[in-house]
Amino acid sequence: MQNNINKIKNVFLIYIIYLFPLFLIIGNAVLNSALFLVLFMYLMNCISEKRLLHSERFEFKIFLIFYIYLIFNSLIAYEILPSILRSASYIKFFIFVLVYLEFFEKQKINIFKLGIVWISILTLLNLDIIFQSFMGYDIFGYISQNPERNSGFFFDELVAGGFITGLSFITIQLIKSSKINNLMVYSFLFFCFICCIISGERSNTIKFVIIFLSIPFFLKDFFLNKTHKFFLVFILLLFIPFLYFNKENLKNRYLNEITLSIDKDLGLTGKYFTSLYGSHTLSAYFILKDNLYFGVGNKNFRFVCSKYENDVNKFQRQTDNSLRFDLPSCATHPHQLYNEFLSEHGLIGSLIIVTLILTIIVDRIRRHDLSNLNIVSLLYLITVFIPILPSGSFFTSYTSALFWLNFLFFLVSDKHK
Repeated sequence: MQNNINKIKNVFLIYIIYLFPLFLIIGNAVLNSALFLVLFMYLMNCISEKRLLHSERFEFKIFLIFYIYLIFNSLIAYEILPSILRSASYIKFFIFVLVYLEFFEKQKINIFKLGIVWISILTLLNLDIIFQSFMGYDIFGYISQNPERNSGFFFDELVAGGFITGLSFITIQLIKSSKINNLMVYSFLFFCFICCIISGERSNTIKFVIIFLSIPFFLKDFFLNKTHKFFLVFILLLFIPFLYFNKENLKNRYLNEITLSIDKDLGLTGKYFTSLYGSHTLSAYFILKDNLYFGVGNKNFRFVCSKYENDVNKFQRQTDNSLRFDLPSCATHPHQLYNEFLSEHGLIGSLIIVTLILTIIVDRIRRHDLSNLNIVSLLYLITVFIPILPSGSFFTSYTSALFWLNFLFFLVSDKHK
């Protein structure tokens, strides 16, 4: 009986990891359902074995401290209920990592087949983005609300670039073998890069470039001979029509200044603070100033930022008195990782979060040599923590799923691959 239950559980785990990118595309309801199913199976196993599984792992201990801190932070939050609901459910990501770490260690998984499924999903999304950039609507008929942004299967969620950046590099490493040469790898990555540009996500395009340019320096046997380089240039030339067709939208999206001021002599700092991103940064600063140690609580920026609108507008008008209207300084989150951490978790809380994540990373590097799969996952994790670059909210389901998925593949030892 127990063997049959374990077989059923393993089948679910296989299908969940195979279809994980699809769950990200479909939406949070399906994504969270899959994550809670993993959590449910974990709890059932704990009850069955009458012990707390994975408690001997170093990662478990760090995750436990992380989780306890999140609950503590929510209990002292400005609005406790929405904060505690978000923090309490966040355990699903920690369990996801722990369960699949053991799963990869003990079960035989066809990693190449996993990569093929993922690369198929990525390719279909990329093709839909290209189609949408030409037609103004995707293959399902969804009309883009912003001609400078192409979301593909994500519809009104403008996150396709983050999806491409978060998955393309680990996906290509899953299928990397003697049958997949470096020319094919680079060709696919350039294909993903072009689609990331067309998505209109500036921040994720920058992150993609950083990871891509870092690959030759960190990955083993990742080179191109002269013939490969010639064909690669040919492949790149094929993408020029896509870029040319979108040249006006791309120019507006990537080259126009982000400031809303008409003053051309503000300087870089002044231009930033008279932008929407600058407004959110100023809100985060004023919130941190009044809540220095632990912030206003997880997911509470949205409830508090309105209190500081006058302070933000006053600062901006002192920076540029030609502003014709007040910029909105409130949003569901401050659109930058450190703004979010500092405003909602304060100096001490932010230090705890970053230190705990770094502790696991350092321990993993110390214990085992890193494979190419580990390295590309680590490069993604590093780009998440780049200062200034805008980002989604770290604690949302979508952003956290991409982060912890890469974290999982960073932790997986090559000997279990």
